[in-house]
Amino acid sequence: MSDSGFRIHARTTEISLHGCFLDMGNPLPMGQQVVVKIFTASDYFEAGATVVYSQPNLGVGIEFHEVSRHFQPTLQRWLLEGMRLALLAENPNS
Repeated sequence: MSDSGFRIHARTTEISLHGCFLDMGNPLPMGQQVVVKIFTASDYFEAGATVVYSQPNLGVGIEFHEVSRHFQPTLQRWLLEGMRLALLAENPNS
């Protein structure tokens, strides 16, 4: 995540089409505008975002905005893969 030229490394959880939760020990304040960059071994996603809630010592919930058409398929692919893995975990014999 980048804001005003500095980087903060955080673990991304609870990702959706509209935002995600970022685990971080020193959360940003509500309303903070950021550019979030998420990397996997084979993909990359970037979007402008706003901190919509902040939990001390835990992290922040962010809402994506300004998601370019280039990055929308990447986010959709990640979500579909997560749903597929969750279904397999629920029904291991399927």
